[in-house]
Amino acid sequence: MKVTVSSPSQAFLFGEHVVLYGKPAIACSVDVRAKVEAELIDKREIRIFSDAFSSSLICREKNGSLKCQGPPELKILASGLIGFLRKLPFEGGLDIKVSSRIPIGSGMGSSASVSASLIKAVSEVIGERLVLNELLEEVYRMETLIHGKASKTGPACAVYGGLIKISWGKEGMKVKRRPGFPKIPLLMAWSGRETSTKEMILRVREISLKYKDVFKEIASGIEKVTIEGERALERSKWDEAGRLMVINHGLLWSLGVSTIELDEIVYTSIRSGAEGAKLSGGGGGGCVVILASDPDKRRSVTKALQLKGYIVFEANLASRGVVVEKIST
Repeated sequence: MKVTVSSPSQAFLFGEHVVLYGKPAIACSVDVRAKVEAELIDKREIRIFSDAFSSSLICREKNGSLKCQGPPELKILASGLIGFLRKLPFEGGLDIKVSSRIPIGSGMGSSASVSASLIKAVSEVIGERLVLNELLEEVYRMETLIHGKASKTGPACAVYGGLIKISWGKEGMKVKRRPGFPKIPLLMAWSGRETSTKEMILRVREISLKYKDVFKEIASGIEKVTIEGERALERSKWDEAGRLMVINHGLLWSLGVSTIELDEIVYTSIRSGAEGAKLSGGGGGGCVVILASDPDKRRSVTKALQLKGYIVFEANLASRGVVVEKIST
């Protein structure tokens, strides 16, 4: 039996790093997807091939430890998968193929998208189907394993699709899918530099510990921007939402997670007619999300950024989250 599953990526509209410190965030699922094909095999091993690498990873458990040969970047994916499989009565083998249109290190939640597709495909192929909230928790667990500390934003975008709000309550991080929002006119621009979410989290943590009062004020500012930004999006107030995105970018810049390329994309986008732009994701590289409300503005922004050598693409809202695309025997 073979199962193929895909999941969307994310664009961070408001919030970001301070979501890890108890503050809200707004993100949307983007229809640039990762895909995983899982197939049962006779050998008791896990084989993972990704189109991002030239060779496969082959893993076997021996004396309670995981022995792997192949790209080390894929080992953490295998470790997360085996952590999931240990909860189940499964002792077989798996052949897994990963393909993704999401740039690695782009701040678009590529690891969450791959993780959601992977867990969903494997659970389907071994007959242990998960409901969406169970899948979300498994993807969040894998994200924490990969990044050291993670939010549920990327996992929620990958699992649920649509517009996602992350907030906090007594029981911790809460995820809410916001239906009925207008179509948000977005572009994404790739800076050409990969981001290390783990490294950026450590950088922000250092600032939060060294300059506690300053960090508190910056985090409070991002929280207020997120609240106002959500209201502006609800009313399709693109000028207002765009200004708030730029403010959000500036506050993230003050936390040390922007780069020259990201700042240039934001500045060029605004000069070319966009209502707003900001870094999307962990920072230190990756993508910028751009709000441009009509086709003429999007064409102008795209042309200006392409002339500077950046890759630009439409960030169409993904109404579907994780989805089984094909089942074959």
